[in-house]
Amino acid sequence: MSSVERLVDTAQIVADFGTSKPRISAWSNDPSSGFPAVAHTEGRKRFWRHNEVAAFFAQRAPKKRTLPAAVLEADQDELLTKREAARLLGYARMSTIDAYIRDRPGYFPEPDEDVEGPMWRRATIVEWATSRPGKGRRRSAPGAALPEVPIEGDPDELLGTTQVAALLGYSSAASFSSVLYQGGIPELPE
Repeated sequence: MSSVERLVDTAQIVADFGTSKPRISAWSNDPSSGFPAVAHTEGRKRFWRHNEVAAFFAQRAPKKRTLPAAVLEADQDELLTKREAARLLGYARMSTIDAYIRDRPGYFPEPDEDVEGPMWRRATIVEWATSRPGKGRRRSAPGAALPEVPIEGDPDELLGTTQVAALLGYSSAASFSSVLYQGGIPELPE
């Protein structure tokens, strides 16, 4: 492996650690957050040392969500409207659920029934609320899965970016491209 230091930009941190660009900006601008200092800039684009960013996220243990006992003891088969589900989750507006459904397909559970609007069983909402990671550790919508690439392939076969990323063990084509662009894999020609 090369001794070249791996740098990551904001988009790569979002992809690898499941956070958001505004949160990275807030942490980076707050010296008390513990977020690593910027290691390099290119114009307005900032880069951080991957190992320091990974250490920052490793020390941020995910928090298990808990719900009040009254919610857990209530009838779990009861159907809840979107308003009732939002209230159970502690959201001020139903628009939070609308945004999950619109912007993050597969993140929020599908309605159990549709009776004059979507309805969820209390158990569905409780399961979702208690199984997802805590604030600040939510994962982004999953990216496209990398293909299976056999190691014992034809040495003259040309591979695409996603195939090379899978073959080398990267979590995504974006993380492979970032390292390659930064010169972190000098063994590979451009």
